Amino acid sequence: MERIMNYKETVRRITDLRWELAETADLLALMILSTYAAREFAESLRIALTENQGVTAFQEMAAGELETTNLQFADYTGPGDHADFLWHFIEKHAVLRKCPMYVRDAGFRYRQQVQAMSNETRVMSIISRKQELPSIFTSILKARGWDELPELQAFKYYLEQHIALDSGEGWHADLLSGFEVNDSVLPFYEARLNMYRVLPSLWQTR
Repeated sequence: MERIMNYKETVRRITDLRWELAETADLLALMILSTYAAREFAESLRIALTENQGVTAFQEMAAGELETTNLQFADYTGPGDHADFLWHFIEKHAVLRKCPMYVRDAGFRYRQQVQAMSNETRVMSIISRKQELPSIFTSILKARGWDELPELQAFKYYLEQHIALDSGEGWHADLLSGFEVNDSVLPFYEARLNMYRVLPSLWQTR
């Protein structure tokens, strides 16, 4: 029987959080957390490009993630990193004023924790995310209240587009499918899981 790696178990825990219980305030907080995660992703992807110079797979994926126009919603057309898309709507709709400071603190801690990881782990997290994030984002979309606020409609679009970009045939997951992922990526997913602890509704027992 194939051994289930520890990082896979942590991914499963993230996917199995009670996303369906998340309501408007939770989704606004999650939008802010996702911006911190997107900024960190762009940083880690740039490290991957430096560490793998000349590797076409990373270059092709970066073209769809960094300074790109493939996210266009309402008055946002880019170009920009995907975090710029989220930040545009956070600023436009004053989302930071709608969330407590501890949400931003959690996002900041997450970004610091990942920045402290080795370049090898950060590069591996990029490879792994292309495989794992579609299922996590699909679970997040089970939440309620997406259509109540325009900024959440933009956030929903962001998640849906990332599922498509990562999962489509020949897209980002396929581009990186030949690269190894092992349990050295576990600290990344532990940091990701811990970031969500600021949303108590996700942790309710079934």
